Amino acid sequence: MSWKPITNMLVSLILCTTISAQQTFHHTGDDKLYRKGMELYQNGKYSAAQQFFDQYARDHEGENSDLNSNCDFYAAMCALKLFNNDAEGRMIRFLERNPENPLQNEAMFTLAGYFYQRKSYNNALNLL
Repeated sequence: MSWKPITNMLVSLILCTTISAQQTFHHTGDDKLYRKGMELYQNGKYSAAQQFFDQYARDHEGENSDLNSNCDFYAAMCALKLFNNDAEGRMIRFLERNPENPLQNEAMFTLAGYFYQRKSYNNALNLL
């Protein structure tokens, strides 16, 4: 039995997996605010992260891009985690403005959890 066909297939599979796992996001100097916001968000520094996401959104107001809608999502997530007064409105606005964004389910689930924590059970149920 020859191992060459099996080896070639495994190498091809590994290469395809590696290539598809790479980010398609092109980093430019313009996305520096977003990247800094993400770094802070991932480190649990929500207040500072929110400022970077909001700044990016202000700088790119009116643009319809995935990065812009992601900034809206993460700024809303920061507001929810910090229990800011505008948290609910921010997340609802994200949900309304970005129905095709892949973060929709996470947004609805997180907002439902937020409502549950605030004992607003009917609002939580309406989202699920």
